[in-house]
Amino acid sequence: MSSFASSLPSSNTIHMSTIVSREVVGTNDWRDYGARLVMDVDSQRDRKKGLYNGSRIGSIVFNYSASHYGGICLLGYDSNQGFCQEGDGSVSSAKNVLFNSRAQFASSLSLASAAYNIGTSWVSGQGTILVWNTVRVGRTRTEFVNVDPINGNGGFDFYDTNNYSTIRSSTPMFTLSPSETVFNVSPQFRAGASFSSGQQIRLLNSTNNPALTIYSDEGGDMNLGTQVADGANIRNVNGFYGRNLTVTQKISASQLHIQLSTPSSSSASCSAGDIKDDANYHYVCVATNKWKRVALSDF
Repeated sequence: MSSFASSLPSSNTIHMSTIVSREVVGTNDWRDYGARLVMDVDSQRDRKKGLYNGSRIGSIVFNYSASHYGGICLLGYDSNQGFCQEGDGSVSSAKNVLFNSRAQFASSLSLASAAYNIGTSWVSGQGTILVWNTVRVGRTRTEFVNVDPINGNGGFDFYDTNNYSTIRSSTPMFTLSPSETVFNVSPQFRAGASFSSGQQIRLLNSTNNPALTIYSDEGGDMNLGTQVADGANIRNVNGFYGRNLTVTQKISASQLHIQLSTPSSSSASCSAGDIKDDANYHYVCVATNKWKRVALSDF
């Protein structure tokens, strides 16, 4: 042990001491020991007992707790671990870190126990990794990676709150997960939105069941319906075709176009209200399987 002391006008004495201490009882060799540079106030010094009866302010410890071989740690009050630089040059912090200015990370930022190996491009642990232009090199994008090998859920929740005490009970603004993306706010797509062919837009009812499904197929048709197979088809802007369409109120249009066809007989299959036209007659189904017609004339 070695130390020097300075007396202050306040009648206090500050000691700066170097101490070799046994950090753990384990291997019974040098790996159990560490060296500390300690700042101490009003201690008494003894060659055998070291510094005692004083207040430890802080310390710099080599091989702290015998688990940081080749490294160095900063301890508040000589007991509260803060930053540690390991023998391989990596840095860890046992407490929260506050940056009052800019923090710059040249490689990646990992949350929780997630880790990213740049050399192998492998991830490990469990947590979130923030990297730039790393996962898909050349795309020059910020990349968020969720690592969850334990639960297999993954995804991200985005919250906005003005009260820290309510964050656990609040609902995320939106959620991104492998199975779904949920918006709890109304999104606005000011530059439009694109959906791959065959993908569906589902509008849900109050019980979260599909009330309306919309999707576009390879032929350029847009399909609507509570069940797509029973819905209506819309082709471009040319109107409805291919499915039944029921309108409970009036239809107003500057022109109505129907395909010309002729019932095979006055008892051909039909439902009351069906209409058909050909070059000579206008046909109306007045009852089940019962057609009537009126002749058309030039004007």
